[in-house]
Amino acid sequence: MVTNDWRTSSIVPDQVTTFFPSTTGITGELESIYFVSSAAGAIYGATNWLELAPVIAFDGNTFTYRGCEDFFGTQFYGQNGLTRGDECGQAIAFQGQNLGTSDAVTYWTGYRYFKEAPLRFNSSLLINWQNVDTAYGNPATQVGSCVVYYTES
Repeated sequence: MVTNDWRTSSIVPDQVTTFFPSTTGITGELESIYFVSSAAGAIYGATNWLELAPVIAFDGNTFTYRGCEDFFGTQFYGQNGLTRGDECGQAIAFQGQNLGTSDAVTYWTGYRYFKEAPLRFNSSLLINWQNVDTAYGNPATQVGSCVVYYTES
C-alpha cells in the first residue's frame, strides 16, 4: 500500500502528484485506488481540477482517461447518476456559508477497484495525477491517495 496524506498535503496548479512511485522489477496486481481532494474557494459544482485523470503506466504501456470522474466510474462529476458502484464511484460535498459563491469549499473523493478488469503488471508500475488549472474553476489545494497492490513473491 502507498499513501499520500490529504491532511498534510498542499498542491499548486499543474503540479503532478505521484500516487505510486515508478517501480521496476516487480510483478503483481493493482487492487484499488482511493482519491480525495478539496479546493478552497471553489464555486458550487466547479470541480474542474478533476479534468486530468490519473496516468497509469505499467509494463511499457500508458493509460490515460478523459477525466478523473471518468476514471472513477462516473461522468459529469456524477451529476448524471451513471456509476458502476460495485467497482468504482465517487462522493462529492460542497461546504460553505453561501453555496454557489467563492467562499465555498468543494470536497471530492473517488474509488476504483480493479475487480472486473484486473490490472496485472509484470515488470513496472507508475501512477501520477496532475492538478489541472482551468479558467472554469479553482485548482485543488489538497489531495490525498491510497493505492493498494499485491506483489508476487
